Amino acid sequence: MPLDKRLFDSPFWKEKPALLGFFCALAVALEYPAAPAALILFAGSLLHRRRGFVPAILGAIPPSLVIVQFHWSAFGAPWSTPYSHLENPGFVKDISPGILGISLPTLERVTGSLFSPWLALVFWAPWTLLVFAAAWRLRRDLPGATACAVIAYYLVFQVTHALWRSGWVIGPRYITPMVPFAAAAAGLAIAGLRESARPWALALLGGAAAASVAATGLASTVCQGFPLEVYNPLVEVVAPLIARGYVPRNLLQLAGVPGLWSALPCYAALALGAALLLTAPLRLDPRSRGPRWLALALAALLVLAQWTATSGDSPSHRGAVRFLASIWEPDPPPGARPF
Repeated sequence: MPLDKRLFDSPFWKEKPALLGFFCALAVALEYPAAPAALILFAGSLLHRRRGFVPAILGAIPPSLVIVQFHWSAFGAPWSTPYSHLENPGFVKDISPGILGISLPTLERVTGSLFSPWLALVFWAPWTLLVFAAAWRLRRDLPGATACAVIAYYLVFQVTHALWRSGWVIGPRYITPMVPFAAAAAGLAIAGLRESARPWALALLGGAAAASVAATGLASTVCQGFPLEVYNPLVEVVAPLIARGYVPRNLLQLAGVPGLWSALPCYAALALGAALLLTAPLRLDPRSRGPRWLALALAALLVLAQWTATSGDSPSHRGAVRFLASIWEPDPPPGARPF
């Protein structure tokens, strides 16, 4: 039985379409832009199973009633949404283009969202680039095509939204929900390859994913987001802060362990995650020496690209890292060298 059929027809989900409806509706209750993605997932699953429509609808009712009650209590009518009651003039102006901030994509939005060092999906998570190849392979497979359709929706949402820069972030935060679907699409595509090709596909995925873990992991240890003036946060903010020992509060600091030493468990976890990704082809086939070296080489090239992309030094960049250090709690952290 193909992997995708086992996934969709597993005992846990096969007899519980009500859970599908419940969690799809709950996703909308938690974040309105998830509505198209939830509809795609809902329709794709029911088309695949060809039954369970009524239980799925019944499961969607409780979260839907919560949304209706909230709108009624807060804004006077079930169909009245928060977007109709914005009080911040700046935010109203920001999302004024198009409909609810959605308008035709521009070259700036596409390149900034996908390839720029300060925000882009491919820069911070280069493994997602492989999803485009997976989408072509899964185009005739309903479960895989459903995952790819969700990914496509979020990409379109990102490049058509007026607030595509999304503030101080690490990567494009508006499309974070697409990550598990991207992972599922990549996994389904690799599982469908012939056995001899899987180690090589895993090497590409593992090498790109290891670079992603290193970039997002290190960045997340020093900041939840970066000022908009920064071109490459890794070079201009992350490296200076880590080099001076600016790490988050942790239990080892309470025990008197200073500076970077206190963050070693965190960095060790990141290293372990990257190592597991890099050695995935070898675990699949112990004879896969070639794919293992491919994974290592690809990861090294991507890390080099991530840490060398720069627009040059400037006062605004130096000001960003000094500002983040100045609001650190405590400033400086135990054992750190202040700016």
